Amino acid sequence: MEKNGQILYEDKDLKVTTMPQDPESHELWILGSENRYLLQRGILKDLGTAPRGKMERMLANVNIDIAYDAEKQGLTYDSLGVAFSQAYAETMDEEIRRLTSIQNLTSL
Repeated sequence: MEKNGQILYEDKDLKVTTMPQDPESHELWILGSENRYLLQRGILKDLGTAPRGKMERMLANVNIDIAYDAEKQGLTYDSLGVAFSQAYAETMDEEIRRLTSIQNLTSL
């Protein structure tokens, strides 16, 4: 894990990482603006599983500055939705790997 947390998703515009102090919380990095935003526990799941048409409203409830900053950088709500869903999927993959390793240990 790097000092800024584990990278769950990254492209040329966005990065989603875990928080080093609290892996249940996350950060959204809008790379063109160098801004980053805290996504408290449970928010990544909500955003990662949000219906396509509800992303704008959900982001406004989390932090209105995310939508403003993303629009300023030319990002769409669809691109944010992809980032959140891919990052959330990565957290689920990690959980499956963790549970599988526990199951393998208990079956020895």
